[in-house]
Amino acid sequence: MRIRAALILACAAALGAAPTALAAPKPADFQVGAAVESVAPPAGVDVYDGGFGASPPIHIVDSESPVQVRAIYISNGKHSVAIATLDAQAYFSAYQEDATLGITGVRDAASQEISGDAGVPDMTSSDIIVQSTHTHAGATLEGIWGPVPPAYLKLVHDQTIKAIVEAERRAKAANVEMGTYDAPWLDNIDNNQTDSYPGWPQDGQVSVLRAVTPDGEPIATFTSVPAHGDIVEGSEEKILNADYFGYTRAALDDRLGGINIVGPATLGREETPVQVGGIPVAKWFSGVVTSIVGRAIADAHWITDDTVASANTFTQVPGTNPALLALVAANQLPDDEKQQMWHAASDSPAEQSLYPIDRSIEPPYLTGSAIGTDLTALRIGGNVFLSMPGEPFPEVRAAIAQATTGADTIVGLSKGQDDWGYFYPAWVAPFAAGFFAGNGSDHTLYNIAPQAGDQVILNQTQNIAALGFATEKAAISPPLVGNRYEAVTRAGLQAMAAPTWGDAAADTGTLNVAFTAVWDDPVIPSSSRDGAVHVDFGDGTSQNVNPDKRTRFFHAYTPGRYTVMLTGKDTSGNVVTWQLVVNVYPPLAPSYEKHGDEFAAHVDGGDGSALSYEWTFDDGTVLHGPVVTHDGTDQVTLRVVDGTTTVATTG
Repeated sequence: MRIRAALILACAAALGAAPTALAAPKPADFQVGAAVESVAPPAGVDVYDGGFGASPPIHIVDSESPVQVRAIYISNGKHSVAIATLDAQAYFSAYQEDATLGITGVRDAASQEISGDAGVPDMTSSDIIVQSTHTHAGATLEGIWGPVPPAYLKLVHDQTIKAIVEAERRAKAANVEMGTYDAPWLDNIDNNQTDSYPGWPQDGQVSVLRAVTPDGEPIATFTSVPAHGDIVEGSEEKILNADYFGYTRAALDDRLGGINIVGPATLGREETPVQVGGIPVAKWFSGVVTSIVGRAIADAHWITDDTVASANTFTQVPGTNPALLALVAANQLPDDEKQQMWHAASDSPAEQSLYPIDRSIEPPYLTGSAIGTDLTALRIGGNVFLSMPGEPFPEVRAAIAQATTGADTIVGLSKGQDDWGYFYPAWVAPFAAGFFAGNGSDHTLYNIAPQAGDQVILNQTQNIAALGFATEKAAISPPLVGNRYEAVTRAGLQAMAAPTWGDAAADTGTLNVAFTAVWDDPVIPSSSRDGAVHVDFGDGTSQNVNPDKRTRFFHAYTPGRYTVMLTGKDTSGNVVTWQLVVNVYPPLAPSYEKHGDEFAAHVDGGDGSALSYEWTFDDGTVLHGPVVTHDGTDQVTLRVVDGTTTVATTG
């Protein structure tokens, strides 16, 4: 893209065109702020991890991946929007103890407090989306896996409001860019694991919105990843942990600077091959994600349209799942009876915990059997962020995107504004309730109604139209191509590399890459793996490995592009393969020239893109950008980050 732009400018100069005729559009002016607050439980308060059966009381918080709420605020001076991402298994719109303690109460209170600040646009609740990360090592704020302590619910409510308001109060002049990278291989494509449908397409869109000051100082990034946070089994590890989301944002905080928010995009059916691998595997997976984030930013475009807008629809869907409705009603039972129900279920052979669900039973959240919630759409330039009240299947965002014309990017924010469990177009329901339910999927158990996905598609498409984009009626029929239904008869083999691309180290001239390979036998049992998996590293070397999600194997590469091929065989003699590409760039080497008071950066090696330049002078001054002016000292350290998120500094 940069080469093409250079050629166009050269041709224009040769033809005598005015220099400004082909100038790139100027980035739009925004105000952006971000904030972080802890949601660690107070001393003496028992919380319970959600997602993996009945949880014991949890009190320990992982210091490397702590549970937090992070928020970003974006304004064009006339209209403002905000998104808060909370480390929890889920978060309801309203609760039986107090309707104001849910997401709706948070949105109302935060918008009212911001509207009281001088010099900023008034906000309404429709301008705010609150989502949970769905970490399975985060507190259940819905019941099912354990009680919801009112004291902890109040703390989450207060801290989420505080983060949103603080983000607004820290806002500063900013330019914003948006980038995506398609990585469907983050999730099971061919593999047969819990809640995965081998052969069905995945939504691989990793989306990154990044804000920097006009001179390049990092403010915040907001990253949405389409992969489940169920690598860490919190109830087994007895810890509160943000899963790979926490490790990824910590790495981005360190490398990119500013406040980095990482939350879920599409989640339904989007299970990683390393699910339930444990804390070391979650750390490794965060390395895969971090390198993708860097690539998305390196290929991003500046937002030149300063439009900021929101649309909101309150929708109601008749609930058809009597088991879930019964669990909601059961929350009215005395505490001792709820405890008996929970422990009886926990001791069952299926180990399926059944603590009552603590979602509001009052209108408009529950009217008869109709379940109601807000669906919110936020617009930033040509980009749309959609609340998804639960775990949408990939078909949901795909249908909305196909029905929309003119939007640059459409991002689905899973677990946003509420939790309806899984939802999908009605045509998917027979698969969820039939074959895959028999294979252990809980997609029907935690689905409020088979038509819920169709309703979300309809209403969010209408919201997008209200934001100013052209839309048509979404197609919610089965796709004619794309689904490989025969994959259930075949073994699956997948692999990933961390980092997927990176820079060689200056001292060794190589990059050490950590791989994980995972094999799964067919959904329909017919064969099993026969021996080891052979790995051809693409550089003339190879080895045999045991394909296990908890095992990593390493290889050092010199700069170059390598196609890695994995080959296995099942007991029926069928050959199973997987291929991935590893890119290794020369060592990143920044330097600079000084002319009077001007310092100009030069960067050799790396991937050819620079995400940030940071100059630290010995008098404490810190400046940003490829060229800076500073007088009084020649002593400076230049820090550069490229599109692999590799960091390098001058001597």
